[in-house]
Amino acid sequence: MGFIAGRAQELQARTMGAVHGIEPSAAGLSAAKQGLSTQRHIEILLDRFEDQWHRRRAAESAVLAAAFAWMRTAMPQEPIALRIVHGDCSLRNLMFEGDRPTALLDWETWHLGDPAEDLAYVRNEINGRLAWSEFMAAYHAAGGRGVTDARMHYWSIWREFRGAITSVSMMNSVTEGDADLRSAFGGLFFTRTLIAEVSRRLQLAIDA
Repeated sequence: MGFIAGRAQELQARTMGAVHGIEPSAAGLSAAKQGLSTQRHIEILLDRFEDQWHRRRAAESAVLAAAFAWMRTAMPQEPIALRIVHGDCSLRNLMFEGDRPTALLDWETWHLGDPAEDLAYVRNEINGRLAWSEFMAAYHAAGGRGVTDARMHYWSIWREFRGAITSVSMMNSVTEGDADLRSAFGGLFFTRTLIAEVSRRLQLAIDA
């Protein structure tokens, strides 16, 4: 891209702020979906991933079962403005023309919910390239609202947890003999790594 350090991340922040600044009604989303609470949308998200886990897992996992229970009991209860959540708003899904973002790709995992989910998902890739305070300043300037530390903490655990569920699905394709090399590596390597990280982060959350 030829950007100076942090410029791509600033544009990423502005793109996310613009997406999160859109009122769901302005995007033509149904009134029925908008009428649900943010907590109900979180429950729907967890239901979808838990169903995926039950269908695709090769074995039980006490860690992931505990994680689902924690995610349901610890979900943020504060009032949250319902927004469009992309689900994977990383730089790999942004297209640029020069230094201007022109498209946000891969809407496969979009849903209505807490915009802090998107922010927590990308925070690791921002660190070391742009100060988080600068990222959030650009995000707010583009229309994004403030998020609390508690919400960021909740969704940072979800980031690892969601990755573990996805890796379990990739592992399933390996055992069924229809995986490509990328899926085989992801399933075999990342399942173990991410479940260990979920376990570590859950223990910290419980001990806090």
